[in-house]
Amino acid sequence: IVVAILVVGAGSLLAHPGHTHKILGTVTTVTATSVEVLDRGNEKTTFAITKDTKIRVGKSAGTIKDVRSGLRIVVEAEEEEDETFVAVTIQLPERPAQEEVR
Repeated sequence: IVVAILVVGAGSLLAHPGHTHKILGTVTTVTATSVEVLDRGNEKTTFAITKDTKIRVGKSAGTIKDVRSGLRIVVEAEEEEDETFVAVTIQLPERPAQEEVR
């Protein structure tokens, strides 16, 4: 009986607020305060951007200005009590060489 409770209860433990989610997808919309990502399952998720969100371009620090539609990114986000997501980190691909010199 204890094993059954642990197995059944495991799913709800993984989806509770405060849990970190990692999503790989393509940016569809970017604003100063949010990023919308389309994952491989064609599901769109919007992530709030806060002053604490870390944005990385390859191995370098980036800003929200580096995020643009069409980029494949990885977002690590925490689920809030209201089932919204706040981006903790956003990982972008390396910049192509010609873009680095601006």
